[in-house]
Amino acid sequence: LSPINDLMSPYRTQLDQYPSETPEDYFNELLTKARAENSIIAETRLLMGLYRLGVELAPRQAFDSALIQTLTPRAILYVADYERNKRLSFAEEAWNLILNKYPTDDAVIVAYMRLADVSAEKGDLPRALDYLEQIITKFPGSPKAPAVMLRQGELLSEMNRGDQAREKYQYILRVPEWRGVLHARALYQIGQSYMAESAYAEAHGFFERTFLGYPHLAEWSARAYLADADALLGMDAKQDAINTLKEASQELSANAPEDILLSIKAKLKELQG
Repeated sequence: LSPINDLMSPYRTQLDQYPSETPEDYFNELLTKARAENSIIAETRLLMGLYRLGVELAPRQAFDSALIQTLTPRAILYVADYERNKRLSFAEEAWNLILNKYPTDDAVIVAYMRLADVSAEKGDLPRALDYLEQIITKFPGSPKAPAVMLRQGELLSEMNRGDQAREKYQYILRVPEWRGVLHARALYQIGQSYMAESAYAEAHGFFERTFLGYPHLAEWSARAYLADADALLGMDAKQDAINTLKEASQELSANAPEDILLSIKAKLKELQG
């Protein structure tokens, strides 16, 4: 291995210097030091690290507008996420600060998505849709683009604009690089868009394509089986719905979400009862 010693040396050095404690203990130790030194920015960054580990601690002093002006885009996102269920207006101020102060940073994508979610929760679907369209327009090459399109499709369906929703989904299906979960979700959501219009036969076709084409994707296969039973019932094909649920019980792996498996079994029992 001597020929690669020069390449391996930095990695060995980094490994030797890697902290022995857990990340949570490491961040907590540094947080104590930051607070002792009254370093608000360092405290915020360490609170962010703990938050990403699932540990939510309150800052010594409430976050304010002056502080977020001094933070990096990622730290501002943390502050907004922390405050979302506490002070929503302040969270919105933080997301909008990112849009205005760091318009080319990738954090803008997350800010737009958060603002879209909040707008949808308030019932303002057109505004939510506009926020998402800003991502597609300003960051067309982002790897988050297909997820944004899927969300756009959901909103369009809620707005009774099923044809436009399906245009988003069909675009995803035309991109070979997005095969896998993204294609499975697009097929499933096309089915859901038809269900919203009571077009049960069309919905049935797309649900079938989901669980037949992606049986290895346990979650989306399970969702498609369950939704397909409803589509078949809408077509007055009760026995076919029972057969579909029986097939789901046999074919789905243990990796499928437990709540969906329980719903499939409950639905089958109801139809057979």
